[in-house]
Amino acid sequence: GSVAAARARVTEATAELQDATLSAGNARDAAKVAAEGRTKHEAAMSQFDAQKASLQAALESEEATLHAARVRSAQLDASMSESASRGKSLQALLRVPGVVGRLGDLGSVAEDYSAAADAAGGRMLDAVVVESVAVAQQCLKLLRQRNLGVATFLALDELEKLRGKIGQTPAGLTRLLDYVVCNERVLPAFFFVFRHTLIAPSMSV
Repeated sequence: GSVAAARARVTEATAELQDATLSAGNARDAAKVAAEGRTKHEAAMSQFDAQKASLQAALESEEATLHAARVRSAQLDASMSESASRGKSLQALLRVPGVVGRLGDLGSVAEDYSAAADAAGGRMLDAVVVESVAVAQQCLKLLRQRNLGVATFLALDELEKLRGKIGQTPAGLTRLLDYVVCNERVLPAFFFVFRHTLIAPSMSV
């Protein structure tokens, strides 16, 4: 009887061991599945983060481009408004006796040197050339009365004293002024703006 009971206990223990082994295997399988799930989830999250960062960078780039376009548009609008205002002022000033004209309209240079002239002259090419300081004062009064903004004036009677300084170009050098074609009467005005600005054949000089 005791042998049978022992056999029964062995059989029962063997069954329990098999159940435990099966449970452990199932647990390992479940852990493996969970680990694989975590890996896939982490990979998906990493890919999502990368896509989000890429979209954010693209959005910031588009916003920067849009901002630059808006700034450029505002600058163009301001420039057009300024040009229109300047043109209106000039039209009114040209009716004043003694006003010769806009400096940039009173002379010319060869096309090869136009960019150099624009760079050297800048806004001074928009200056209004007048016969005398008295005429300039009349023009300033007119601008104030009609609320036409401001303008820069070059009075020829004051600039005439510069004529003796114009001189000749030193040997081997070329001045921008030497390429200006204008009436001799307004040459001092161009000299006042360009002075002895030199023309170089290349940037290496």
